[in-house]
Amino acid sequence: MKNNETEKVILDIPANIKYLETISACLNAVLDRGPAPKVAHSRFAITLAVHEASVNIIEHAYHGRTGRIKVEIEVFSSSDKIVVELLDQGAAAELGHLSELNLAEPQTKGYGLVLINQLVDKVQYTREKGINKWKLVKIF
Repeated sequence: MKNNETEKVILDIPANIKYLETISACLNAVLDRGPAPKVAHSRFAITLAVHEASVNIIEHAYHGRTGRIKVEIEVFSSSDKIVVELLDQGAAAELGHLSELNLAEPQTKGYGLVLINQLVDKVQYTREKGINKWKLVKIF
């Protein structure tokens, strides 16, 4: 990759748990070829964040129904940054309950977005014309 160039890899897969490894493998292949440092904890962080966001889409946006996830992975030659966007046409995310999350009380669900926010440098959610878009940015 030359200076100031970006490369984008696009993956369109069924919204099914059995395809999560495909997303991780693709993301790691892009990281292997990109300019981002091969820092193990940073690679793990973005991979885990994308995995968790994908699970959230499967479980909460599609509620087990058939659907697709479009994953766009963008790397920048001039910086140590990766941007991963996940798009789906499932139900809108309900983010209001996040402010109510009480870590002092045990629970089995609800930690996913908290975890994602801790693993990456920026998380952005938008919904436009029936399409959910999660944008995760990791700076290495």
